[in-house]
Amino acid sequence: LGVANGEDGIKVIGDGAVELYYDSSKKFETTSTGINVTGHTETDTLNVSGVATFASAVDLNAGLDIDGQLDVDELVVAGVSTFSSLVDVNNRLDVVGGANLDQLNVVGVSTFNDDVRITAGGLDVVGVATFSTNVNVTGTLDAGLIDGGTY
Repeated sequence: LGVANGEDGIKVIGDGAVELYYDSSKKFETTSTGINVTGHTETDTLNVSGVATFASAVDLNAGLDIDGQLDVDELVVAGVSTFSSLVDVNNRLDVVGGANLDQLNVVGVSTFNDDVRITAGGLDVVGVATFSTNVNVTGTLDAGLIDGGTY
């Protein structure tokens, strides 16, 4: 099969494995559970129908399209991220810089450590709003019942 004297090329082991060698170095073998590849693997298309486990970094140089759930222990994004559906943060969201939100729904207590500016459309509070510091209003304040403060 075109191999030098004493070098392995292809080994077929009876009732067992098939092994392929390059320059007498094993690169591919069949096993009882599948295959084992040693070294660099290059493919034009890879379809995985089961679980894929990676023991080190995975480098994707194009898009990643996930249909289903993504379970990530830590996600670091170096560029722009676009979400076309709901983003559900169950612990803490820390935004350094700015956030442009079309809609913000807050369930529970929210604490703002700096100015909160509301423009074009106003602030609509259904229920109770508690302010521990001054509230400055430029324009018109239409308040039904104000309780517990100095006016």
